Order: sequence, then structure tokens, then C-alpha cells
Amino acid sequence: MRKKFRRVCGLFFVFIIGVNSAFGATPIDRIVAVVNGDIITESDILTAASPLKQLIEEKLILQSATKEGVKVSSMEFERALQEIERQNQFKDRESFRQAVMTSSDLSWESYLSNLKMQLTVMKLIGEQAQDLFVTEAEIKAAYHRDPKVFQSDRVALRQILFPTMPEMSETSIEALEKNANQIALEIKGGGDFDQVRASDSFVSSRAEVADLGYFDKADLTVEIVRLVSHLSIGEYSNVLKTPIGFHIFQVTNKKTTALSEDETRAKISDILLREKREVVSREWLNQIKKEAVIQIK
Repeated sequence: MRKKFRRVCGLFFVFIIGVNSAFGATPIDRIVAVVNGDIITESDILTAASPLKQLIEEKLILQSATKEGVKVSSMEFERALQEIERQNQFKDRESFRQAVMTSSDLSWESYLSNLKMQLTVMKLIGEQAQDLFVTEAEIKAAYHRDPKVFQSDRVALRQILFPTMPEMSETSIEALEKNANQIALEIKGGGDFDQVRASDSFVSSRAEVADLGYFDKADLTVEIVRLVSHLSIGEYSNVLKTPIGFHIFQVTNKKTTALSEDETRAKISDILLREKREVVSREWLNQIKKEAVIQIK
């Protein structure tokens, strides 16, 4: 989540009001809510692109983290950065940094601050549900409710990647996105892929085509699952934007395989534990909201 940090003191605040009135400077950011004394401004909402309710909940969670002494260590933070690099196949930290700066309006420092905030929130909520467990009876009952958990639906994907480069200007990135969308329309509309692949627009964009193999839905991001889950074999997806470029996916095959007993037990246990964590986290958050002093301006 994006968050704008500021330091305000009473005298400085009064001074700025006087300057703005006298010289017509930019108006002071409007306060839209106060959560236990901490303010949320109009620009916080615009910058985060999140509803006020979500920002209030994040503010409460961060306040609780401070109160409980929950912090993300430098080692935990570094592990998170390395995992993001691994998942996105960045060759080094500099490639990661350039991807952030070219794919969003965030500075690298702002991205790191936002990431640390998210990790803190996750760690605090995780501590609220750390003693949860799933019983054998619950696993058996869940299986009888939905025997399909014994199955694993896998999908084989081909990817067309239009890569963005750190040195590319915003205009060039916009042109590349427009080109990717145009090519997606052509092949989704029944155009011959070999002909499209040989076109000047395809070649000039340095697009890369690769067969990615089979994936379980759990191995894919939510965005990719949303794009490909409804596609039939041979069909192409719409364009997906990521920090490394613009992607089009083709479903090349689908298959359903039976899970072993151990795999099934593990899968059911993970699902039930996730559901319990969500319930406990929501109950905990509702409780701290009841105890908080929240003013909506």
C-alpha cells in the first residue's frame, strides 16, 4: 500500500496557514479522518488508491504493532526482498529497483517503506492467529463436503512477454503497452499467430515467446488465475502488466490429476487453517476498531 509520511507540529502548522493566506500557495492537505490521534489526509487516499475504510484499518493495525512491539527485522526484510526478486526473476537488486521505478510512480525509497509496512501488518496479524490448528475430524468433514480436493487442476501455459527496460521512457512504455494490446486483439480475434509473430510490430517490440509448462492454480498469482481460468485450450488472455513488462498467456493444455492421501490432507489443512486465520483476524480487527477513537471529517 502507498502511504505518505509527514511530520507536523502546531507552530509550524500555524505558520504555513499564514504563508498560504498571504501568498496564495498550495492549500494544506485536507484531513479526512483522525484515528486515535493519527491523521489520514485526502492525499493519503489518492496516493494509496484505497478506500478510507481500508486506510483506517491499516492505521489501527500499525498502531497495534507499535503498541505490541512488533517489528520487521532487517533479516526478515531482506528475505522478503529476495523472495520478490526470485518470483519476478530479477537478476539483481538494481534490476528490481529499476522495475519498480519504471512501472509505478513510487520512488524506490517509498516502495521499501510501503513494503515494510505491509510486512509489519502481516506479522502482527499472524501473531493473532499463531495458536490455531486443524483437527483430524475437521479434515475428514471437509473432505466429505468436497471430494474434489483429491484432484489437482493443472494448466499448461505459453507466455508472450513484451519486456520493459530500465532505460525506457514513459512514452515508450505506453507505446509498448498499446502494441501489446493490439497484438492481443489480433490473435484473440483468430489471427494466425505465426503471421503475427513475423510482423514488424511484434519483432520491433522484442517480444519473447516461451512455453512455461504446467501449473497448479496455487502456483499462479491471483491476476494470472483470473486471466486464464475461463480460457479453453488454445485461447489467449488479455494483456497483464507487471514490473517486468506486458504479458499475454495462451492455454496450451489442461489436465486433472489425483492427489495422494498426504497431499490431500495437507491441502485441506491449509484451506481450513487459512479460513480460521481470516475469522480470527477479522474478529481481532473489529475489536480494536470498537476500542478506537475514530473521527471522520
